[in-house]
Amino acid sequence: MNDIITGEEYSVIGKRIPRDEGKAIVTGMAQYIDDLSFPGMLVAKMLRSPVSRGRITRLDLKPALRVNGVMAVIGYGDMPANMVGGRYDTPVFSDGDLRHKGQPIACIAAVDEEAARQGLKAIELEIDELPPVLDMDRALDPDSPLVRPEGNTYEFTPGATLRKIRLGDVEKGFSEADVIVEGHYDIAPVEHAPIETQACVAHIDFIDRLTIYTTTQQVYSHQNQLAILLGLPMSKLRLIGLTQGGGFGGKSDMPCEAYAGMLALKTRRPVKFTFTREEEMTCSTIRGKWQMHYKDGVTKDGRLTARYCKTFLDSGPTIGLGPYCLEKGSSLTSGPYYCPNIWADARLILTNKSKAGSLRGLGIFSSMYASETQMSRLAAKIGMDPIEFRLKNVWREGEATNTSMKISAVAGIECMQAAAKLAGIDLPPHLKALSSLAGRCAD
Repeated sequence: MNDIITGEEYSVIGKRIPRDEGKAIVTGMAQYIDDLSFPGMLVAKMLRSPVSRGRITRLDLKPALRVNGVMAVIGYGDMPANMVGGRYDTPVFSDGDLRHKGQPIACIAAVDEEAARQGLKAIELEIDELPPVLDMDRALDPDSPLVRPEGNTYEFTPGATLRKIRLGDVEKGFSEADVIVEGHYDIAPVEHAPIETQACVAHIDFIDRLTIYTTTQQVYSHQNQLAILLGLPMSKLRLIGLTQGGGFGGKSDMPCEAYAGMLALKTRRPVKFTFTREEEMTCSTIRGKWQMHYKDGVTKDGRLTARYCKTFLDSGPTIGLGPYCLEKGSSLTSGPYYCPNIWADARLILTNKSKAGSLRGLGIFSSMYASETQMSRLAAKIGMDPIEFRLKNVWREGEATNTSMKISAVAGIECMQAAAKLAGIDLPPHLKALSSLAGRCAD
């Protein structure tokens, strides 16, 4: 078996291996959602909230059905369930409260886009616009309007709005430091901007099963949620993921499948729902805004002694993946470095901005950005080469993370040594001699 794995004839490591779907993609033969077409297929369009916060005072969907070409319209109450998302806290349709711009109010199926647009215009909608909460500082103000009835700060457990990490004695660690460096870091909201926007096609297949072709990154999770939303047994619901024109985490949510699926059930005709570029940029999930304040202590010879970190994440009006993102980020407060004394507090804040969700390394990128910037600033402050400073502090075999998890198979030093070599940096002998397997006092 060892010969098979390491033998040159069978080795794939270090070689350029063609992707199975690569040829189809570069030749244009790959099939995307918008390439699909079925006889009698309808087009779905969404009526969305034009305000960030408000209350629907009047909604009449019936006029849309009088528009030539409109075949169906659905809104709140037309599905067996109305909550979706990882924590089932995202309304499929507004129940009257509007918590973010672009929130779905009603969805139309029509014979073409023009008929769908005219149908949307015919819907009678009146809204009492309310002052929105658009930043985290405002959300935390005691006088702030409530984004959700339960408040503007997520409770990880009843009454606990902080996710805390405590390791060692942080005050003692700061007293042992020769230098203290503080830094405040903001990460602006980021949209995924995939070339292919959110899209799906739903139709009733030849065995009377609802089949949905989708761009989702979570086929099985969404099949389960859809079964609940649409009131179908799993045996009557099939999801097929086609080639994706980019996802990056933004297609981990389910922004169109439930609507197309319900409209297909209602009309017994295929329904395609494709986001416009404007909808993709304003109505799909984003990486929420992060705010982080760091305070680090370090000795003159380059040893981290303490780290204090306060983190805030803007989750928009829904909880979704927010706690997971925040907990992942908090678990890496010290990055891949050994720090004996840590105090970290993290809060998930709700606002009336766009819904936050997954984007490439959710939670990790944000913490690493702040942590690594701090590491470079600390190295500069004590006059040490930034690579040497990191090599001094990176985890060693058998050490514990800031959540006290003991780690094994550590290779941080070896990775940095290899990276330096590839970058053409000739490390001095004492840094080349370092090993992750050696104890922290060995160097």
